[in-house]
Amino acid sequence: MRSLRIYACRILPEGKIIILDNNKRQLLLFSKDGIFIRIIVTFTNNPYDTCFVKNNTVAVVLGSTNQTTLVDIEMNRIIQTIKLSHDCNGVASDGETLVISSSDSQRTRVNINDMSHTLLEDMGGVGCIALIQGNIYGTIPVENKVCCLKSTGELLWIFQHQDIDCPV
Repeated sequence: MRSLRIYACRILPEGKIIILDNNKRQLLLFSKDGIFIRIIVTFTNNPYDTCFVKNNTVAVVLGSTNQTTLVDIEMNRIIQTIKLSHDCNGVASDGETLVISSSDSQRTRVNINDMSHTLLEDMGGVGCIALIQGNIYGTIPVENKVCCLKSTGELLWIFQHQDIDCPV
């Protein structure tokens, strides 16, 4: 029996939970009590991260395929595939915008309304990201730092503390 390899676990606004299983390439739905409800979708490529976008839509990034998918979690299907110029390892959304990060220093901002893409300034070493009130917050694991950037990728601040060790 293959165990789950959980790459992402997110709580949806109504309290349900989605889990991204990299082993079986599946997006799974659980109740707010942790009871398995169903497989939402099975991908043909390995998924790496997910985030809530809006309504019943989540985004899932598919690594070296250079693709990010939008998934309708009520209809259990991929509704759109976004192709990018770089690998896709992390994703964050504020409901209007997606920010998709790669394992190198490339990041792309996608306008959800018109699907236009903007390549962001070099955000060297930024790994996991969050998009909050127009700013991008991220970790720099190899330097043991946390940072905040404008939505353009321009650095606002970096924080380092002796107790931060390889943040993910």
